[in-house]
Order: sequence, then C-alpha cells, then structure tokens
Amino acid sequence: QRAYNWEAPIRVSPTVHYHIGGIRVDENLSTPVQGLYAAGEVQGGVHGVSRLGSLALTDLFVFGKKIGEATGSSKGKRRVDIPIWNEAQEEIERVYSIPGMEGRHRPICLIQKLQNVMWEEVGAWRNKEGLLKALDTLDEIEEMSRDLSVSEVKRYNQEVLDAIELRTMIKVARAVACSALTREESRGSHIRTDFPEKKPEVSPKSVIVFEENGNIRTRMEENSEWKAPQRK
Repeated sequence: QRAYNWEAPIRVSPTVHYHIGGIRVDENLSTPVQGLYAAGEVQGGVHGVSRLGSLALTDLFVFGKKIGEATGSSKGKRRVDIPIWNEAQEEIERVYSIPGMEGRHRPICLIQKLQNVMWEEVGAWRNKEGLLKALDTLDEIEEMSRDLSVSEVKRYNQEVLDAIELRTMIKVARAVACSALTREESRGSHIRTDFPEKKPEVSPKSVIVFEENGNIRTRMEENSEWKAPQRK
C-alpha cells in the first residue's frame, strides 16, 4: 500500500526484449537461406539504430502480409530443396542424448554466467576492453557447455531446453559483441565510451555478422538494395 501511494521506493530493473539488428532480408522478406523467410522482431534493418517500443504487432501484420504475398506469387512457388535427412537425424540424436548427461556444469548456471557478462560488458555502454572480456568469457562458457550435467527425466525436462538454448544463446551473444566491437562509433542505442562521437563515413553502413569455418566474422557493408540468392 505504501509503495502504491509513492511513500516507499520501488525496485525497477530495465530489460531488453529485442535486438536492433536481426536476420538480413530482401524486399520480399527472403533470407540468405533458401526457402526461409523472416518477419517481425527477428528481421534486421527495419528500425535503424533506435527501435521504438510497441511495434512488435505492427511489424508482424505488415511484414507477415508481405511474406504471404511473396509466397503466394509465382516466384514464391519455386521448388525448395528438402534438407538432407542425415543432417536432421544427426540433430535429433544430439537432442535425445542430452537427458542424463553426467558432466560438471548445469545449463542454467552457464546461462546465468552468460547473462551476467552480457549485462556488465555488452550493455548500452560498451568499450573495447569490456567487449574483448565478454568474448573471452563466452569462449569459456562454450568450453564448459561441452561438459553438461542434465537430469535424465525425458517427459518434460527444463534442463534439456536450457541445454538446447544455451548453444544458440552463445552464438547470438558472440554476434552482438563482435558487431559492437566492429562499429567504432556511437550511434542510436549503441554507445562506445571509447568512441563517443558519430562517424559520418560509417553512417550508411551496416555490420554483417556471419560464420566462417566455425568462427564468427564481421564486415561493414553499404546499406544498398540487397537481393536474396536466386531460387532454383
């Protein structure tokens, strides 16, 4: 009651529920992966460097409609190659092998470690020293993630989900940290304390993050009209 009447302080913690960047798409929402489309908060390049709140549903309605139109057209009816079953089977076997793992590290503990370093070193205020520290910590977490301890329960096991998500979280975290390290300026919600000013020569460029030989790489590219690879 006292807090409601503003007689007592209320603890408030900021949260992040979206990324400024996202998956690269063309005007038809096609991605670099054949047959894969992306819409809504997962796509990049829509809101620039400072996304406003309350836009999630608008994004889905507008870009979901565009995907429907693209896939319903003659261009969207082209044949899509079916993924190689062996690759899918390999992933299925990996997931089924998670319950009962007898390693040293619980998935949730590594997730919390990842969240802490991202909060401390890759928040809105960043610098080279902190970003490099974060990347080193992510390497440590990835190494520990190869030695997990997971309950053997198979019907519903939150630890299995944590173990699956941890692998993806490490990749996303590393992509965010690497892109922040690449952009040596401050712009929008990206603030580099070691590069506090905007750089006009960088303004029309985006940071492209990609994987090469198992390693995360980045490059700067002009914001030109990009086309998804031609479908067969």
